[in-house]
Amino acid sequence: MEHFATGEGFTHALAVVQARDPESAKAAFLDAHGYFGGAREYFGRGVDVSEGVDHTRLGRWLTPQFIETLERCMQVHAQFKFHWHFNAS
Repeated sequence: MEHFATGEGFTHALAVVQARDPESAKAAFLDAHGYFGGAREYFGRGVDVSEGVDHTRLGRWLTPQFIETLERCMQVHAQFKFHWHFNAS
């Protein structure tokens, strides 16, 4: 998820989860980041789901070695989340 609301701040959030389908993956992302109630719909609009471990997208934030470790852990059961917000003002 990339979220830009006020023109001053920007939030990047990602989650690597196991899910049956894109809707379940989106729900797991929103749960992992604590988006419930009205925030769930509001932030849910910015969630983009990719099947498999997206090396290109994750590579913006994580090292190749870390991504490979995530892939190995996902075979058992793992969940990884990342949330970064910055304010340019």
